[in-house]
Amino acid sequence: MTRYADIPKPIRSGIVIADPERGTPQRIIMLQFNPDTLERSVARSTNHDSN
Repeated sequence: MTRYADIPKPIRSGIVIADPERGTPQRIIMLQFNPDTLERSVARSTNHDSN
């Protein structure tokens, strides 16, 4: 398999939802992303309950 130096390798990961009593997987959500184009931001939440 030929690899090109300028093409970033995507990262694969997943989220597993497990049964809390047995610990067996109930659902698996597969994820794949490119870390070179991934953007993150942090924002303060300004929603306040007025009650």
